[in-house]
Order: sequence, then structure tokens, then C-alpha cells
Amino acid sequence: MTGEADGLSPGPGPTWAAAAAGIVPIATPVAFSGVRPRLVGALAPLLASLGWTPVSGGAAGTGASVTGAGGQIGPGGAIAVQLMRGDINVTASGTVTARDGDWVWAFGHPFLQGGAVDFPMVGAEVVTVLSSAAASRKLSVAGGELLGSFRQDRQTAILGRIGRQPTLVPVTMSLRRQGRSERLSYEIVADPILTPLYLFVGLVNGVQSLDEVYGESSIELDALLQFDDGRAARIGDLYASNNQAIVAIASQLAGLFSMLYDNAFEPVGVAGVRVDLGIRRDRRVADVESVWVDATRVRPGEEVRVAVTLRPRRAQPFVQSFDVRIPRQAAAGRLDLVVGDAESAAREEFGGSRPRPRDLDGLLEQLARRRRNDRLYVQLSGAVAGAVVAGEPLPSLPPSLLEVLTNSGARGDVTPLSRALLGEIELPVGYVVSGMQRIVLEVQER
Repeated sequence: MTGEADGLSPGPGPTWAAAAAGIVPIATPVAFSGVRPRLVGALAPLLASLGWTPVSGGAAGTGASVTGAGGQIGPGGAIAVQLMRGDINVTASGTVTARDGDWVWAFGHPFLQGGAVDFPMVGAEVVTVLSSAAASRKLSVAGGELLGSFRQDRQTAILGRIGRQPTLVPVTMSLRRQGRSERLSYEIVADPILTPLYLFVGLVNGVQSLDEVYGESSIELDALLQFDDGRAARIGDLYASNNQAIVAIASQLAGLFSMLYDNAFEPVGVAGVRVDLGIRRDRRVADVESVWVDATRVRPGEEVRVAVTLRPRRAQPFVQSFDVRIPRQAAAGRLDLVVGDAESAAREEFGGSRPRPRDLDGLLEQLARRRRNDRLYVQLSGAVAGAVVAGEPLPSLPPSLLEVLTNSGARGDVTPLSRALLGEIELPVGYVVSGMQRIVLEVQER
């Protein structure tokens, strides 16, 4: 065999003919090593939807080569797809169907039926068989040495090539809590569906391996995603929850991966992920209790003294005071002073309409400007004559240009804009801020 086939196949699951006959394929056993049983149990419904069943398993050292009896990959021997490797190992073992030179056919059934793929290939050895009238299972050990890459995942088999190195995403995690620290490292298969899933698994399992954090917790996040072309996306934030804050963090990073892989502009290759987590066993949240200003009648260019009372959970309230300057371009009339959390600030900005990025750089820039949970946002918004054009807010347009835009044929891409954000202040407070207060100011003529 001299070439590699390309193309796409339907998703995982039995064929219509098999389903009509009442025949359901046997689920592929997927072995988890270094993953807490409670997490594996929680993932069982998702794994079942992929046609997998979780089993206990082991993994040899990174340099070990396990290829079964005789040390050769051949028909009847065991082989495995390795989805995670390192401090956490997730492998799906099966049987070699045939071999032709460097090419290996295995499983005799699809893995995910994903068509053209790039899955790591490692050797495996069946340790024992658990016999059952309902469903017998093989217990296997996967090798640590990469033997090649599976290139096709089809209805009748998966096809791999020995010696071809797969693309993997290296992940490093640093966990800190009350003077204790731990560092974990592993690699994840590079795949639009599986990479987000196993990034989630690695993050949640990593925190649970340091200590159980069910119950109240706060986690400070600093994450960096590096791409093959040198670009990067960085996220920092504080999360607090009464039931595992790590789940919210892992879900957000997994969602970020999915969004980047599925972006409409260009394909991305992730060169590595670094995640630093600082963990506390308390819930650092604070509500916006009240907002006070020293004047409600103001003039353009003047400063207004603002005092915000924040009430932390199970602690005494404290006050944040600061000055807010009224924009010189503010028109006479109503001006809204809004003080609140990140979510409220996002809704307030341009009436909740966010600009649509035009390329990948714009998407990364939008991520970099993402508001943080542990910040207090102070916004001034007022009346403007503008429009949102193709998702891009354009406040304070000249009347002639505004008329041309609103009367143009591209009505679907042009929305009138009557109010807009005129200024914003961001204040770190060390707590996850919750709530919002609004004060109406009256701007007088100069």
C-alpha cells in the first residue's frame, strides 16, 4: 500500500441495517489509568454515546514497547489507540486484523468512524479475559512507546501506519494549594472533538488528585494556549463555587478549544497548553450592595466621586472609592452610571451586541479583551446617533453617513444604535463580583 485515503464517513453508531435487525455493535473498551473512578463514572454516559465503555487498565512506562507475544505487531495480536499519555493514560485496545509492511488494519470495526484521523498507535498486551455470559471483557496493558499513527477510522476497520508520528497536544498543569504544589504533564490527541473532552478530563482529574474539592472552593486560573504559528491565547480569571469550581474552568477551556478548532477563518494547530491553578477552600464572592455618588447633576469634563459597597460572603462589607470623569463629548441629557460584574458589563456594552471578528486575529483579540470575574466594572453610557454595521458598533456617526447606512440595501447588516458605552473603568477586588447597580446622571449644558 503506497498512499493514504482521504474522505469523511458518518458519525459513530450502528448502521441502519444493523439497527433495523436489532444488532448493536459491542462497545469499544477504553482503559483509564491515573483517572479517579468517580470522574470516569461521571463520564460514562458521554463515553457510551461515542460507542465506548470504560474499563480498568494499565500503561507501561513512556519508553516501553508492548506488542504482545513475540514482540511483533501481527494478525491476532493486540494494539491500541492512545488518546492521552503521560501522567494520565487513556487507551482503546483491539485486535490486529492484518499487516502489510508498515500498514496495519485493526479492530474489525470502527473506533469513532471519523474518516481521516490522526490517532497515536501503541502496542498492547492482553493480561486476562473476564468471562461473562452478558459481555466478556479483556484486560490489557498499553505500551508507552509510540509505534505510529492511525490514519483512517472506517466502518470495517481502523488503518494505521507504523513509524508515522501523530500530532499531539502537550499539556502542563501546575496546582497550588496551602503550601502544597503539584505538577502534571500529559499529551492529548489532536482532534476537534476529542481534544476538548480530554482537556476537560485532565483538568478536573488533576485538581481532584491534589485533594477532593467538593464543596466550597475558589480557583485562580492562568492559562496559555500556544499555536503552531507563534500566536497565542491567554485567559486569567477567578472562579468560586459551592460545588467544584474546577468544573466551570475546565468547561470554559474545553469550550475555548472547540471554538478555536471550529473557527470559520483558518485551521489552527495547538502547539501546547499551560495551565496554572491556585486553589482555596473558601468561596470568594462579593455582592454589589450599594453605589453612592456625590452629585447627580454633572457637566462634561467634570469628575464624580463614586463609592461602592461590596459585601463578601461571611465577611464584613468594604467600600471601594474612586473618581469617574464625565466624557467631554457627552451630550446634554441622561447619562447612565452602571457598576457591576463582568456579565452585567458585557450586556451593557452596546446593548449586548458584540462585534463579530473578521479573522482569527480578531477572534484572539476578542478573547484577550474578555472581562474577568474578579473585577468591578464601572461604565458610562449615553445617547448616540450610530449603527451596528456587520456586527461592528459605530457610535457618533455624522447624520449624513448614518442616513446612507440605514437606507442602504444591506439592512440585515445594519442596525440603528441609539445608546453606546462612553467609558469604562476596571477595578480588581480579589473576589468574584456579583450584581449590578445603576445610577442616572443628568448632563447639563456647559
